[in-house]
Amino acid sequence: MDHDLYLGWLVACLATIYLPGTVYVYYFAALVAPAILVGLPLLNRRGPLGALPLALVLSGTVAMVGHFAWVRAPREEANEIAALASNVAPLVGATGIKGCLYVFDGPTALYHMTKSCLPTKYIYADHLNNNLERDALPVSQISEVRRILHNKPNVIVTADNPVTMQNPETIAAVQIAIEMHYRHLRTVKWGERNITAWVRNRR
Repeated sequence: MDHDLYLGWLVACLATIYLPGTVYVYYFAALVAPAILVGLPLLNRRGPLGALPLALVLSGTVAMVGHFAWVRAPREEANEIAALASNVAPLVGATGIKGCLYVFDGPTALYHMTKSCLPTKYIYADHLNNNLERDALPVSQISEVRRILHNKPNVIVTADNPVTMQNPETIAAVQIAIEMHYRHLRTVKWGERNITAWVRNRR
């Protein structure tokens, strides 16, 4: 009976992972507890197959860890983002007087790393650039992006290779603002993407 409960838990977790329009690798963390409980019978060395199931589970775990090793950001990439943050930090402020950072697409950690004020309460980039989340907020994505741009963030961060299908309206608004009012500050490599910081032109 307990095993059926654990199996149901595992199935429910799988359903919640795949129900959203976008699936990220870290969503699978929810599977850890039910997967362990479902797999416990395989670890019983007193069963008819002895230690064979345990050996198969261990070898499968090692293989999966190797398969998903790409999830861990290499140290070089972390250093690149740290270098980008060091370039951006002097150009933004904690109160908005110097102008905030706006990460339209890129690592949200840049807000913390640069000690920047937040241009919106929807700071996770996907909330405002992911077309699959177009109707997920109490405000429209394009309205919020236009409001942010109207407040003239001192630095905007973009990426050249979107992870998800993006909202063409918000992309266009940010691109137009950059073309009219910003200049290139620095571009760094982050995984398969180039992350670029644009600084607002001096008046």
